[in-house]
Amino acid sequence: MRPSQLPTAASPRAPAVPMAVAAGDRGESPRFREDAAVEIPVARGGMHRLLLAAACSGDCEGLSFLLSGDGNSLAHPTTTKPSEKFLKLIPVRNGSSPPSDIEECTNVPPMAAESLLEGVTVDGNTALHVVATHGNSPSFLKCAKEIHGSAKHLLFQPNNNGDTPLHCAVRAGNPQMVSQLVDLATEANGANVVKDLLRKENNSKETVLHQAVCIGDNLMVKLLLTYDSELARFPREGTSPLYLAILLEKNVIAQTLYDMSKRNILSYAGPNGQNALHAAVFRGKDMTERLLRWKNDLSEERDKYGSTPLHFAASVESSLHNRFSSKAIISKVLEASPSSAFQPDNEESLPIHVAASAGVRSAIAILIEKWPGCASFRDSDGRTFLHIAVEKQRNDIVRFACKKVVLSSVLNMQDKEGNTALHLAVQLGNLSLVCSLLGNKRVLLNLTNKVGQTPLDVARRKIPTGIFYGWVIYFLICLHFKF
Repeated sequence: MRPSQLPTAASPRAPAVPMAVAAGDRGESPRFREDAAVEIPVARGGMHRLLLAAACSGDCEGLSFLLSGDGNSLAHPTTTKPSEKFLKLIPVRNGSSPPSDIEECTNVPPMAAESLLEGVTVDGNTALHVVATHGNSPSFLKCAKEIHGSAKHLLFQPNNNGDTPLHCAVRAGNPQMVSQLVDLATEANGANVVKDLLRKENNSKETVLHQAVCIGDNLMVKLLLTYDSELARFPREGTSPLYLAILLEKNVIAQTLYDMSKRNILSYAGPNGQNALHAAVFRGKDMTERLLRWKNDLSEERDKYGSTPLHFAASVESSLHNRFSSKAIISKVLEASPSSAFQPDNEESLPIHVAASAGVRSAIAILIEKWPGCASFRDSDGRTFLHIAVEKQRNDIVRFACKKVVLSSVLNMQDKEGNTALHLAVQLGNLSLVCSLLGNKRVLLNLTNKVGQTPLDVARRKIPTGIFYGWVIYFLICLHFKF
């Protein structure tokens, strides 16, 4: 409303007109427009400001006062009086004392409580969402009961994110409020509907159990599983609470999910077709072993890209503090599913190829020790793990491969372009890689690729673009030809 439209003190009052408020309505009636000086604006999205304030603060008396209208009379029942705290929220005209007529002061439109409760905030939160989020004390619990008594459907109404009031209560860490909402659902609808409420997913496909896992509240997890021991099985597709717990390294919560689930049956699913073991191999030996005890065949499952948990484990780069843990993780996964060492992903890459790409020499050592034959397998481009190690310039892996007698057959294998590892090293102009390969007498120097070039030919072509290294590599190969 523009300043020029504001009424003066002498402006005549228009009679009140009953109005129904729908979600999203700002609640502007003729009376509101003509008496803007005492109007209490609604929050953006349609919720009356005083209703929002009462819900946020857990003001039961103020909330009861607002909800006491029946839609037929301008006057509230004389037995319902707002609290002093509530009255302080009401602005007065031109700084004068509050008028004695509370109805005039608050300017609450004459409507039924259920109509008033249809208003929502900009996020789509109802008054019940607000109460569930902001408190856990008896006053907030009483407010929740009051709201539910006037509009029972709000218990299941989602906000813009798809969250129900129960989602909000769990995320806020309010266990008493959670119990109150579940009790209200039970009283009104029975146990079966309570399970529907607990299993209801928001727009992110998360149930209330996901919210409890996210905040790391094991007691809340136990409370929810007490109400529904099958809750950890949901959603049917997408990220499970167990996967989320492992991803967030909430090992105690992961154990609770398993222990309290009916017959220890729960979902292990993760995003993109992954399972909980895909996440566990990045989080440590303890959780990896625990999952394999719970469900051994997780080690054989592939994600949407064809990767098994062993592919993931082989990509974990070793460091001083986790080197032994990484070895143990790979060994445990291999023990659970020995054939996973030969399981290619969608690009025909084996775990040994992934390890070479990531530069995880310890993983390659374990894989070769357990299954030497996997070293000669190729990916979709015909590359062995040695080709990939050279392309990624993993010098330590190339040196390791050149020193292992068991890997002799891999040294001269050619990819789809006919290139050996030495061809690729020369093309890169990496002197360290070339020296490592030439240090093994089994490396052949006269193999030609599909364009008819030997490594020496490639070295000769490299001289104009990399004069120093080109000549050095050229003479090194020449010397090896001579001897």
